[in-house]
Amino acid sequence: MAKKMECCGKNRDTKFCPDCGRSLHQEPIYHLLAHVTRFAHNFKVQSGNNQSGEFAKAKAQKSYEKWAAWEKALRKLIKIKEKIETQK
Repeated sequence: MAKKMECCGKNRDTKFCPDCGRSLHQEPIYHLLAHVTRFAHNFKVQSGNNQSGEFAKAKAQKSYEKWAAWEKALRKLIKIKEKIETQK
């Protein structure tokens, strides 16, 4: 779980501020996850683009699978990390 931070004039102990939606994580791993998730989504959209040629779709699908695997691994790592932190 996120450390307590202040956002919108209130102390928050959630991952995101419920008022403005800002991420309250300061650790780089959460920013990396957001980056990887964004790229996975972009490649998924490209792989389904009807105006792209078959080669471009196949390349985008392969890229999507790579980025999606990284996203899944990062999410698993974060879950383990948070579980360890709550046991301390």
